[in-house]
Amino acid sequence: MERMSAFEFFSKLTFNPRRFFEENYRRRQTPYFWLVFVLFGLYCGIDRIDDRLTKAGFAALDGRPQQLKLWAQLCPSWAAYAAWVVGAGTIGAAVYYALGAWWYNVRIGFSGGRKDADDAKFLYLYSSALPALLAVVIRLTTFPRHADPIAEATADGETIDVVFFAFLVAGLLWSFYVSYRGVRVVTGVRPLAGKIWFLFLPVAFVGLALAAIVFAMFAALNGA
Repeated sequence: MERMSAFEFFSKLTFNPRRFFEENYRRRQTPYFWLVFVLFGLYCGIDRIDDRLTKAGFAALDGRPQQLKLWAQLCPSWAAYAAWVVGAGTIGAAVYYALGAWWYNVRIGFSGGRKDADDAKFLYLYSSALPALLAVVIRLTTFPRHADPIAEATADGETIDVVFFAFLVAGLLWSFYVSYRGVRVVTGVRPLAGKIWFLFLPVAFVGLALAAIVFAMFAALNGA
């Protein structure tokens, strides 16, 4: 097969996942595997560290500044932030790749598909490519707006932050569709069962998580 460009790879995987999986993985071809894996690791690290900093910022608003003071010492600059992201991403990618792929394979079995550990790892990783790419690009776009991570964690939200967050959520939701198309092509899951385990339940989980985030934000603001 003629080697595709990175742009063609992400375009086909995102907008025509069925064709991507039919043309590539059925032939045991995994284009840009290491690029996707590195993005996945950075995605894990960004998510982990940003979550800690955000929680520390909300805790400070609620009159509990201890966490923020600790992070001010641990992560005083963007260089330190990058080191934390790489470290957390290296560990997180290994853990999430193993456990996430295992649970992915379990869901394939629940959906009546052909269980295979290698297939599950591939599908789990590649379906995460879009949200991982968006997270890295958005992080590279947003960090210059603040002097350091602590300044960002304590800054007031702006409209652009809401837009970026909406893009991240949209990318995550669309990745469920990519995932569903992948398991249908590669493992032959039953249509309805596949939609339940790879579309409906993940979307419901994200909805609950978003509701919890909104509730926490309002609780912190009212406490301030």
